[in-house]
Amino acid sequence: MKKLALFAAILALASAGASAGGFGLYGSYWDIEDADDAGVGGGLKLQADLSEDGVVGFEFRLSGSTGYGGDGVFKDAYTAPIEANLTLGMPLGDKGKIYIGAGGGYYVMPEFESKVVMGSSLEPDIDPDDSFGYFAVAGIELMFSETFGIFVEAKYTMVEVDKVKIDDVEQDMGDDNEFKGFGANAGLLFKF
Repeated sequence: MKKLALFAAILALASAGASAGGFGLYGSYWDIEDADDAGVGGGLKLQADLSEDGVVGFEFRLSGSTGYGGDGVFKDAYTAPIEANLTLGMPLGDKGKIYIGAGGGYYVMPEFESKVVMGSSLEPDIDPDDSFGYFAVAGIELMFSETFGIFVEAKYTMVEVDKVKIDDVEQDMGDDNEFKGFGANAGLLFKF
């Protein structure tokens, strides 16, 4: 809980120094290496410029991803990342920008009921540990007006989940504990 409080304090301090900003709504794809299928979902990112020229920026992201469990035990699993990152951007003419960034997050993995029989349980309750993780991102923004545009970005996320509770019995995740892999986000951008 102390780590989460520290993370929230850093977010508040970074937001306080922001001069201009906006938000993006996006769809996402995440190819998790240890998962059966790729995850799909969507999210919201809030942006703030930390420098007057817009070269240095800050982003806060809320998103969700599901579908990565295939037809196995984790079929109904989903992940809800809460992330923050810094970006460095370079203008592309008057209407565009390319950027790179890196940050961290807290990856909430809510409990779900599996449809796969495990032992004597017909529908076991699966509760993976929430975990901290890191990511890197690179993208491009194209603005159609001063307030509306689109963006596309590639993202690599690294998260390890060490424990899982199955019907309230804690177990190690074993070798399949890494939620890491490449993904992509694309969506609409609104600036103010």
